[in-house]
Amino acid sequence: MDTGREQAKRVVRNGKKDTTTSPLCWTAGANTIRVGGFKPVDPKDPHVVEIARFAVDEHNKQAHTNLVFLEVFGAESQIVRGRNFKLTIVVANGTRRGFRTTHEALVYEGLKGQRTLKYFKGVGNKLGGFKLVDPRDPHIVEIGRYAVDQYNKQAHKSLVFKSVIQAQVQIVNGRNYKVTIRVADGGTYEALVYEALNGQKTLNGPLKVIH
Repeated sequence: MDTGREQAKRVVRNGKKDTTTSPLCWTAGANTIRVGGFKPVDPKDPHVVEIARFAVDEHNKQAHTNLVFLEVFGAESQIVRGRNFKLTIVVANGTRRGFRTTHEALVYEGLKGQRTLKYFKGVGNKLGGFKLVDPRDPHIVEIGRYAVDQYNKQAHKSLVFKSVIQAQVQIVNGRNYKVTIRVADGGTYEALVYEALNGQKTLNGPLKVIH
């Protein structure tokens, strides 16, 4: 009986494994490309955004809808003979102003750049738990500064914002932001901020001292 390693060696030697789902590896000339599961990628990467726009446009053609691309909320990629992109995309309904929905799409991109939309499905406005985001993102920094400013007004304090060291976001009817903030005196606080679809922000509760 072949072991998994022996099967993988045979695939590399013969170079016959050809799929767009999840092969072990395949050969291109003298180079062997090893693949595996999906791995997170930057949702703001221009190429990822381009793939997402393709997914929305292709879905509009196939389903005769009028969705408008807004942003990529989450992204993963998988190296196959080409690449698979699994994307969480926020869109607006072109016929219902202000109405946003969230969808998951799977796009295959071949070695020559050709693309195929495998599926495009709604996942609702609420995605469940929080997801980590880049704490250096300008909008996240803005959320952090807002949290400190609001807390100072409510508690009559004078904390000075320094940086966001960790951030998570959850899509609801708008967004919840859970941010870990460092202030100038060295203290660290956690804040929960809700941002409505119109951009209005609300600090939910006081800042929580971490250390």
